[in-house]
Amino acid sequence: MTLEQVIQNVIDHYPSFKTAAMQVERARLETEKVQSQLGWQLGAQAGVARNVSLFGTPTDKYDVSGNLSRKLEEGETVSIQASVAHEDAESAFSPATPNPVTKTSIDLNYRQPLQKGADNPAYKQGLVSAEASLMMTRAEQTKLYDQMAGQIMELYFAAATTQVRLRNAELAIERTQRLYQYNKDRASLGISEDKDLLQVSAQLHSKQAEQRGLQMAWQQQRTALNRLMGRQWDAEIKTSLESSLSISVADFQRLYNEVKVYSPSLKSIIARVQLAESAINTSNDASKDQLDLVLFAGGRNSQGNTATGNIDDSEIVGGVRMEYSQAMDKRGVDAIVYQARLDRDMALQDKQQIEEDLQYDLASLLAEFSAGEAALKAYNSSVSSEQKKLKEANQRYRSGRSETDQLILFESQLSVAELLLDLQRIELARRYQKLNLLRGRLWASINLSEHVLLESDKPEEGK
Repeated sequence: MTLEQVIQNVIDHYPSFKTAAMQVERARLETEKVQSQLGWQLGAQAGVARNVSLFGTPTDKYDVSGNLSRKLEEGETVSIQASVAHEDAESAFSPATPNPVTKTSIDLNYRQPLQKGADNPAYKQGLVSAEASLMMTRAEQTKLYDQMAGQIMELYFAAATTQVRLRNAELAIERTQRLYQYNKDRASLGISEDKDLLQVSAQLHSKQAEQRGLQMAWQQQRTALNRLMGRQWDAEIKTSLESSLSISVADFQRLYNEVKVYSPSLKSIIARVQLAESAINTSNDASKDQLDLVLFAGGRNSQGNTATGNIDDSEIVGGVRMEYSQAMDKRGVDAIVYQARLDRDMALQDKQQIEEDLQYDLASLLAEFSAGEAALKAYNSSVSSEQKKLKEANQRYRSGRSETDQLILFESQLSVAELLLDLQRIELARRYQKLNLLRGRLWASINLSEHVLLESDKPEEGK
């Protein structure tokens, strides 16, 4: 399994990734909540009452009314109101007064805020806040993915290290067993001394003990990885590392730009700045005085019976007025504005620190990778030299021109050189993947579509 395959299996198994997707979807719905402020609002009422009129006459009244209103994107409000009322008094005030009487009215109203609420900052800043909250939630989701990937990466490369050590121990055991058999055959012929056989036997037992300790460590690591992936605890895993890794240290600025564009921490800070600025703009509007221009136009109709006949009167009505109000104590609003400015300044300070940390993290990884490549070449040369040295020592040993302890020493030196070479390859791959994670490139080969809330996953309306 490659690192990406292990991460894919963990993501597909762990429910916390689906929860993170639901949180993003929840944040996305905030925009729809804000947009609904511009929707039409419908109201209606109807009633029956028996009361006493202004002149003390018992009166039965039936009425129904309704209104339809909407706030426009620039802050204006339009509304339509209509009503019908039927009144039936036990006695008429005068012969000219209709009884019963039916009154109807319809009005068209328009309200234009001139100071507070002008240009509808509550709506526009609400959209900004909703988008910033969505950005922050997505950044937190990415942080969760990155944290989990980082933990998996450490487990994966620790497992790769153990597997390399196990293979190295097995090779050392094989070489020592061959040497032991060679000395055993020579001892049976009376050519080899007992001390040579004892030296090789001690070396063999040491390597076998090391192998058993590594096998126990591997079982623990394998169980941990299988648990994360939801597999059988003893399912076999074989790590797989890329054979060729290359990064140009000269491309630092390009890589740094990639890191900044991807960084979820930086996106979260940017969202905090936007939320603070939105709160400042909204609070600044709230501190203004209320000054509205109100226009209305409509019609009135009255129908009924009098002692002298029927009446049906209609009239066109309309008017214009100014409305003004002022909050005498604005300390609360001023405090909110100041708090929002402090939040913005703190976020900007954090942004500067994060950018600096990212720069140092990237520079450190590139320097380590460059040094690791140089070390890998040196270890390759070391292994080649140790192999030649051991080959020559074997030839001298079989011709009786070398001691057993020297051959054992050369065997150990070759084993150590091979192990260091493999460990350096793992360290190089680990730093390469850490850089990929820092740039967001690790997710390019991982399918996250199942962890985005689909339309079919959304709850039905009203549920």
